[in-house]
Amino acid sequence: MGKKSLEDYQSHGIDPQTEFCTNDAREIGKQILEWNFEYLLSGSLVAMIIEGIMAITVVRKIIGDTIPAKAAPGTIRGDYSVYSAGFANYVHSACKNIVHASSNQTEAETECNLWFPEEKTNN
Repeated sequence: MGKKSLEDYQSHGIDPQTEFCTNDAREIGKQILEWNFEYLLSGSLVAMIIEGIMAITVVRKIIGDTIPAKAAPGTIRGDYSVYSAGFANYVHSACKNIVHASSNQTEAETECNLWFPEEKTNN
């Protein structure tokens, strides 16, 4: 998260030191992670496991790019996300983009075990 923020700031000519009081990607990532926890705990959510051939790849195409401003129209994030990553950082908030999906098999297994500890996943 910190690395993505630094790349985004660099592409827009923004000094991350001004927003985060650091240029260290790890420290920036820690701040963003804290904002994400706050956002996830702020309301209701629906957690689900989607299985199938190339499920991770297909779901990630449906939801769109992680950075809402880069998400294509017709994707969930492209049509329904309200924040850009830069704006979220500016207001010290999570990037409220309505949907999350695991980005790889290892992450999917970890997240399935976190959300559904009683289930045995056959990923």
